[in-house]
Amino acid sequence: MEVDTHNPYHIFFNMQNYSKVPIDCWCKLNPTVNDDNIELDNFYGGKSAFKLQPYGKAQGHFFLSDIVEKSSIKVENFEELPETQKTERYVYFKVEFFYNKIGSKEKYFNPIQPCFYSFHYKIVEAWCRDK
Repeated sequence: MEVDTHNPYHIFFNMQNYSKVPIDCWCKLNPTVNDDNIELDNFYGGKSAFKLQPYGKAQGHFFLSDIVEKSSIKVENFEELPETQKTERYVYFKVEFFYNKIGSKEKYFNPIQPCFYSFHYKIVEAWCRDK
């Protein structure tokens, strides 16, 4: 995941199909805001597929503020925190990617990638251990 340099709450997501066959792929972000699980719809909720052609690439995006505001908190609340608390990990993702060959029912799952958003550095960081 990458952060837009003009808007630190606009997150880009890259996908690539390295195979010779077209695939349907799904992504489930599984976001948590202050330990509250946030339910998402469509692609980022793992409920709708994106088609990728052989060796194709695509870039998706979402706004962190849309996810945070599904909880009882606003992004501005995090901005108002003292600088020492901005390094805390308030927004987590356990990103799941899964895919199948178009027309097949057999799905393949990539390893779950945990990461969090740093309000101090305005970046998404991979996290190698569970919280």
